[in-house]
Amino acid sequence: MKVSIVLAGESSCTSEELCDYDAIIAVDGGLEKVHRCGVAPDLIVGDFDSVSSDLLEMYRRLGIEEKKFSPIKNETDGELACDSAIEYGASQIDFFGARGGRYDHEIANFALMYRCYRKGVASSMKDGQLVISCLLPGQHEYACVAGDLFSLIALYEPVANLCIRGAEYNVSNYILEPWSSRGISNTAQNEYVVLSHDEGPLFVFNGLELEKR
Repeated sequence: MKVSIVLAGESSCTSEELCDYDAIIAVDGGLEKVHRCGVAPDLIVGDFDSVSSDLLEMYRRLGIEEKKFSPIKNETDGELACDSAIEYGASQIDFFGARGGRYDHEIANFALMYRCYRKGVASSMKDGQLVISCLLPGQHEYACVAGDLFSLIALYEPVANLCIRGAEYNVSNYILEPWSSRGISNTAQNEYVVLSHDEGPLFVFNGLELEKR
C-alpha cells in the first residue's frame, strides 16, 4: 500500500503525483497544498495551528477522517502522521512538503524516514525532480540517463555489502559507514543503475543535477 504524507514545508506537489497513491494524509498546513491540487485527503492529522479553520470545516462536512492533537505534545505532526500511515498498513510512504522552512524540521523528517525503515517500510521525500529515498535491504534498479548525478549516504547505521553497478564509481560488497562522504557525487553510465545491500538504511539522493539548475 502506497501512502503519501503532505506536510507544510516549502516543497510542493501536484495532483498527478497525489493521484498515484492508495491513501493521502494531509498534515496540518499541508491540507492547503492538497486542496490546491483538487484532491481530497483520506486523513487529516495535526494540532491545526497552521491551517485555515474554514478549509478544515469544509473537509469535516465532507466526512474526511480527522485526528486532532493538542499543540502540547511530545511528537511532531509529521511523526503522528507517519505512525498513522504505518497503522494503515503502508509498505511505501512518500513525504511531500518535507523540505524547506526550518532546518530542524527538515532534519527531523529524515529521522521519520529512519523510523519507517525500523518498521520495515520503504520511504522517500519528493520535491519536484529531486527524490530522496530510504531503501530497505535488497536490490533496487533505477532508470536514468547517462550522466545523471546521484549520491548515497548511510545515516544512523552502516550499510553492509553495498553493490553499485552501472555507475562511474562501482563497488562490490562495500560497507558504507554512517555519515561517510564516500557515496557523494556518483554518475550513471547507462540506462540503469542497480543498487543492492544486505543491511542498514541506504539513503539515495536522485535528481541532484536538476535541483542545481
